[in-house]
Amino acid sequence: MTRVNNNQTGELVRFMETFTTNNQTMFAEYKNGNYVVYSYGYHFPMFAHIKGEWIGNEDKYSVTTSRHQNICRPSNVSKFVNTSTLKELINGKTEEQSEQDVLKFASNVAKLGSLFHTEKEDQNNWKKRMLNTVDGLSFPDNWEALSEDEREKRLNKAIKIND
Repeated sequence: MTRVNNNQTGELVRFMETFTTNNQTMFAEYKNGNYVVYSYGYHFPMFAHIKGEWIGNEDKYSVTTSRHQNICRPSNVSKFVNTSTLKELINGKTEEQSEQDVLKFASNVAKLGSLFHTEKEDQNNWKKRMLNTVDGLSFPDNWEALSEDEREKRLNKAIKIND
């Protein structure tokens, strides 16, 4: 693998060449057929070229990693996703599969509301709070006007879809 200084990484990323910086804080390699640029290890992929498009990591990690992201950012990043999603995409999952995993996890945690709370209102509030963490999932404007029984029915139906 080519050893380079940090300022040379932008050009190597542009041509999707593997490298390691002299101080070993940044490196790029191919994983599962995808070109991936990392900062300080596999825990933080900064950019990945997957199926012909550049995908960037929207998360912040440190001042130095932000500097790394600026130094080697490809000029045509089509979208940014969080670290977890980027890792899953690098490993071959589709974005839809990744989103389904988040929804399934939130649904499983929401089920715990029945164990943690004895009152139906508290159970429903817990379930709603857990499901509300999923991007793209929303509740009707009249949610507060619904009876607890109707809220329970709707929440349980949303949870059951993900079983």
